[in-house]
Amino acid sequence: MQQDSLSLEEAEATLHRCLAPAGTEIGDLVHGWQRSFRFGKDVAGDALVAKLRSLGIESCAPLRLPHGELVALARAAAAAVLPAAAAGAFVRACNPADRDNIVWCSPLRSLSILRHLPSHEFEGGDDEMSQCEICGEYRVGTWWPVSLAQQLPWGFLGEDWEVLSNAMYLRWLARAQLPTPTDADRAAMTGMFEVIADAPPKATANQVARLLKKAFKAMPDWGQHLEALAFAGVLRTDRHPGNLQQWVAFADRQEVRRETPPPASFWRRRMGIDPAVSLELFPGVALPSTLGI
Repeated sequence: MQQDSLSLEEAEATLHRCLAPAGTEIGDLVHGWQRSFRFGKDVAGDALVAKLRSLGIESCAPLRLPHGELVALARAAAAAVLPAAAAGAFVRACNPADRDNIVWCSPLRSLSILRHLPSHEFEGGDDEMSQCEICGEYRVGTWWPVSLAQQLPWGFLGEDWEVLSNAMYLRWLARAQLPTPTDADRAAMTGMFEVIADAPPKATANQVARLLKKAFKAMPDWGQHLEALAFAGVLRTDRHPGNLQQWVAFADRQEVRRETPPPASFWRRRMGIDPAVSLELFPGVALPSTLGI
């Protein structure tokens, strides 16, 4: 499969073509290719290339950016998205009446991750696999448009803290129409908070997500909601603050051996929710008194 680099304009044009009506089919092909490639095969690569060519897309190549350009692009992408708009979209994501609403978790998550990314030069080792101690990216960042096209229909997660992946999502988001929350959306989010409030004090984010799925069966994955709330600083944990309030350098991030990324991996129900942050982001959403402790 061709691996030549794309320009920024070519990469974004590829993404928008992939998000045409055939985007879901492309996503399925990309998913199959990635799984086969992971196991030392490339059985789906030819099918993916053929489909892309039928849509006028000649390459599955990535975008590659030097570190300085990558940081500047990410900072500009984050500045173009208003926190209130991303938070409003998240309120819509809490309404299980339509399971597709889950895609609106992603704007708040990605914006939180990049909101306070500092301007900086690469700080790290000399080898090409060395990661920057400030942001965690490599000297040259790499991003595949078809990978983002695969994720969007099911909710974009990026690679947790990955700067370029989240930046390209926010650039795409700047052209999208974010939903405005309704009273039904706000009531649904209050219902989500009530389930969290009733969880056992020692419950982890993963355990609370399972309780939410049991209460609201229509929504496939509540873990995305809790991860986004942690990145935004709504789920309160002193060990790892949310990035919407401050930047946490890559060298200072604490990892734990769990499926949930930090900060959510450190949160427990007894830590509660920061009522000030919740009120700022989600005005009109009632918070149980036992939760904002």
